[in-house]
Amino acid sequence: MYNLTIVFDEDGNTAALAFLDSTNITENVVVRATGMPSAEDDMLLTSVSIDLVPQVCAGDPVTVFGYLVDILCWELENHIAVDGADLLNSPEDHTVHCMRDIQACRDSGFGILVRQADGTFDLEYAFDDVGNAAALALIDETGLVANVTVTVTAELTGELVTTNNVAELTSVSIRLHETISHTGFLVDILCWEL
Repeated sequence: MYNLTIVFDEDGNTAALAFLDSTNITENVVVRATGMPSAEDDMLLTSVSIDLVPQVCAGDPVTVFGYLVDILCWELENHIAVDGADLLNSPEDHTVHCMRDIQACRDSGFGILVRQADGTFDLEYAFDDVGNAAALALIDETGLVANVTVTVTAELTGELVTTNNVAELTSVSIRLHETISHTGFLVDILCWEL
């Protein structure tokens, strides 16, 4: 059971909205709110700053859809891959040749890029050694040239890795997708489940 312990003044609400707009985390968002208690109400914080408190729970299951990427290319300046692909905006252009045949890319490990609310992509998860082996097996066998879309099913290791401090996955299973298209009605889950 959770209780409301503090509320923010207008500036604190603005800081909270700015934080939410800046993060790609959509569940279990734990934050540290720092501020001064109001003289009128000890539940009201003023001069608020908000920082993310990473919550990575080992063993938590994860299923995610996105683009396979090597870590070396992702960490290059402006996320422009060795093959010239703009991974932030067009990860579908990242080639299998780059991930498979360039030894530094192959050796750097792999992860999955996921579309963010603003339409760009971000490294959502990185793989452990077992996951990296699964990624290598996939790219070694595929006939694709680029556009390596996958569904990854895995568990969180409890570690934050790479220079971005993304969550690491273990027990990774990767399923390759061909690009698909579906036409239908868009509905929000709340209305669907009523």
